[in-house]
Amino acid sequence: MRLFTFACPMCAADRQRLSILSALARRPKKLCRGCGIVLRSHPSIGVYLLFLLYTQFIGLIAGLPLIWAYMEQQWMAMAALWIAALLLCHVPAMAMHARGTICRDKVDPDRSYVRAKKQASTHDP
Repeated sequence: MRLFTFACPMCAADRQRLSILSALARRPKKLCRGCGIVLRSHPSIGVYLLFLLYTQFIGLIAGLPLIWAYMEQQWMAMAALWIAALLLCHVPAMAMHARGTICRDKVDPDRSYVRAKKQASTHDP
């Protein structure tokens, strides 16, 4: 699904996706499958703070049922609550990073990712 994937700005390799654990970080890194450069997501601080507030809200909502499931030794209910909380936090994180700015981890000294590729000429001067 295009909502959760992004393209490399250097080689335009499509369908790049972050791992589950790295999607929760503010600036996760990903190795491009096409050209091999290290990419990182750079969401704005405002969007990331809204995401943190959202995850805190999900944690508060899921916290009390998790405590109840632990006290009653309802292990399947506890596992289901953990999975539901992780999915409710992971899906917005993937969308936030895929729709945000994707750039190289380290700036290229000659800025080759900014310039268009030169056409090869058929004759030599």
